[in-house]
Amino acid sequence: MHIRKFRTQDNQKVKRFISSILKKELSEVASVYSESDLKNIQEHYSGRREGFFVGIEKNKIVATGGIKEDDRVENKALLRRIFVHPDYRRKGYSLKMLDKAIEFCKDRGYSTIIFRSTGKMSAANNLVLKRGFAEREHLYFPLDKEKQIEIVKFVLNLNQRRQK
Repeated sequence: MHIRKFRTQDNQKVKRFISSILKKELSEVASVYSESDLKNIQEHYSGRREGFFVGIEKNKIVATGGIKEDDRVENKALLRRIFVHPDYRRKGYSLKMLDKAIEFCKDRGYSTIIFRSTGKMSAANNLVLKRGFAEREHLYFPLDKEKQIEIVKFVLNLNQRRQK
């Protein structure tokens, strides 16, 4: 898989790719995650320290990942939209995309990367744990009167990684 920066012409393909995975595999949690960033990825991830990446295999987008600057906390990045097409899983593509995002954050001087997931996204949770993220917080949001969703916050301290 070749990873490159997002291009404007990728927008509709990426939007369909991510929306399809959310609807097919994570329909229960899709309502919690806004897709507003997918309307104009170029603009949404356009900050000086932000980026969106696509993984390409055989001229097809098979993986995505984004970094958004956390505007609430100085020097913290938000890891977003780590997805791999079902046909390309178990090939190490998610680790490659995550490694690209971590390197991007290091190059831009971030001290911390934050990833928010749900309890149902076990593959994503295991992925970030493999790269040294620590589970820090669990929040519960009601979906309706009988159901709730668990949001899990993972944190990677890049300053500690550099010292090792």
